[in-house]
Amino acid sequence: MNHNSQDIALLSAYMDGELNGDDTHHVERRLMDDAAFAKLFTQLQKDQQYIQQTLGAIEQTPIPQHLIDALSKPVEAEKQVTLFDYLQRAFQLHAMAAAAALVLAITVGVVMLRTGDASLDRIVAELESSPAVVQGLSTMVAGESIDTEFGIMTEVLAFRNKNRQVCKQVMLQHDQFVDVVFCHRGKSWLYSVASARDSVSEGFVPADGSGPTKIDTFIEKNIDGSVLSVRQERDALSELWQ
Repeated sequence: MNHNSQDIALLSAYMDGELNGDDTHHVERRLMDDAAFAKLFTQLQKDQQYIQQTLGAIEQTPIPQHLIDALSKPVEAEKQVTLFDYLQRAFQLHAMAAAAALVLAITVGVVMLRTGDASLDRIVAELESSPAVVQGLSTMVAGESIDTEFGIMTEVLAFRNKNRQVCKQVMLQHDQFVDVVFCHRGKSWLYSVASARDSVSEGFVPADGSGPTKIDTFIEKNIDGSVLSVRQERDALSELWQ
C-alpha cells in the first residue's frame, strides 16, 4: 500500500506533538492496526534522526561556497533569497520531508558518500525504469516527497545544467541511502551521477576541497545559474510537456 503526502504530513505532526487528543488517538490506533503505516512511521523517525545529526554537523562544518552562491542569488522579481530564507521556506513546504531535503541540499558537500558499488548501478537502473519514479520526477518540486516501491523519494533541489536541461537531485532510502541526480533528456529522465551510504550515521568530512562528493562536484561543474525556485521549477516542468 502506497502512502500519500497526507500520511507523511499526519505522522510528521504527530511526531512534533502538534495533534489534538482525538487525532493523536487516531494515529496511534492506525499504528497498531496498519503495519504499512507503522513502517512509514519508523522510516520517518530515522529521517528525523538524520536531520538532527546533519544539523549538528552544520554547526561545525563550512557550507560549500557554490551552494551559498546559488541559494543567495536574486531570482527574477522575487526578493533576494538568503540561505536562511531558503531553509525557512523549505520547512514550510513539507514538514518532515522538506526538512530532510533542504538540510541535505545545504550539506551535500560535507556528507561522505560511498560510490562505485555494483549494487548502486542496479538500484539506479531500477529507478530509471520505475513508472512511479518517472512520474514523480515529472511532477514533484523541491521539498516534496512521494512513496515509491523503493521507499520514500524526496526531491532535494532542481537546477538547469549547461545544456539548459532540467536536473533534479533526489534522496531515497533503499537498502542503502541513495542520492541521485537525474536530468531530463528528450522525453526521459536519465541519471547523471549517484552516490550511496550504508546509514545515516556515516561520518562527515570537511567541505574545504579535501573530500568533495561526486554529487557536489557534478552540481558545481554543471549548474547554469542558480538553484531553481519552486515557481521556476513548476514553470520548467510545464514547458517539458507542452
